[in-house]
Amino acid sequence: MSSIASVSQQHAPPQKGSRLEFIDLLRGWAVFIMIETHVTNALLIQSYRETWWFDYLDFFNGLVAPSFLFCAGCGLWIAINRKWDDYVNFRKPLWKYLGRMLWILGVAYALHLPEFSMRYLLSAFTPADAETFFQIDILHTIVVTSVFAVGIILITRNKNILLWTSILLSVLLIVFAPIIWAAAQGGEFSVIVRNMLTETPRSYFPFVPWSAFVFIGIIATKLYMDAVDKARFFKRLFIIGLLATSVGIIFQLWYNPYPWQLWRSTPIFFAKRIGLVFIAFAALWRYTERTKTKPANKRFRLFLLFGRESLLVYTVHLIIVYGSVANRGIAAAYVQTFTPLQCLGVDAILIPIMVVMAFVWSYLKTNYLTTSKVIQYAIAAVFLFFLIINK
Repeated sequence: MSSIASVSQQHAPPQKGSRLEFIDLLRGWAVFIMIETHVTNALLIQSYRETWWFDYLDFFNGLVAPSFLFCAGCGLWIAINRKWDDYVNFRKPLWKYLGRMLWILGVAYALHLPEFSMRYLLSAFTPADAETFFQIDILHTIVVTSVFAVGIILITRNKNILLWTSILLSVLLIVFAPIIWAAAQGGEFSVIVRNMLTETPRSYFPFVPWSAFVFIGIIATKLYMDAVDKARFFKRLFIIGLLATSVGIIFQLWYNPYPWQLWRSTPIFFAKRIGLVFIAFAALWRYTERTKTKPANKRFRLFLLFGRESLLVYTVHLIIVYGSVANRGIAAAYVQTFTPLQCLGVDAILIPIMVVMAFVWSYLKTNYLTTSKVIQYAIAAVFLFFLIINK
């Protein structure tokens, strides 16, 4: 990986301001398309899924999760680089970061509660409930992988060890994922372990191989921030992206030895997606460089907003579309009953709602930080209160 950039002998200072907006833009794009993806998956009539164009839409939508996970790795490295002394010396910013990770993990498990009752969870929890509750989704993968990476720097106090650990684990996860999936799908492991390792029985983004996208985000961002010639780095990254995507397509079309049930674990699947993420990453950097004199990239302010409030938008739109233990979502009433035009209509209503919500929340955090924290804690307290008292 080091061949893709010229690196300085000393760590470059953290980049600030608009020069890092391309990461928020990539994350914001992922969140924006994620809304359309979930609406389509939940509501589109089955017959439309068999048309020629749906495969292309499905592939495009399938780039959302890799981009989101990759950006999580990017953001983690930026935080580590900027707050290195605070993290390795166990100061307040480290505990704030770990607290945020715990909050996100709590949200992730709350989204998959089988029943809105602590009494039920403690007394009548079934194997089917375990499959639902312990499934690994994108938030779980982000939290566990990020905390693991932070643990590496706390133990080693060395950025380069984190870099090489990320490279090694990425290679291992990509190469051995099909073998791990085949073993885990056999049923010898517990439901919890199988959900961590493979899509069976219920996980969408198990740690194998999806954590590799986070690790590669760490690698790419470290090399970018260390690179002396940023333009050369992104030119090479763009080329690597083209090569990875091309190799993935060629192997899928002419030599794909993997059965369908292992497809999403294969290096072929991974190569196509990480290649396109690299291309988008490089293209957005080029865009922000060319427009950095324009205030706040006005043309893409929506994507920046979604990128910076991604957790809120992610959580609320899932609750609206799919529902939760506390409400019925749109899908409960209209699962696979909408035409493409009707799905677009739902998008046209839902996206502006998410924009307003993200803007208000961003404004509160910026101007009324204490109030925003009180709101967060109050929501958590109310949720826990009803979880405890419900029968």
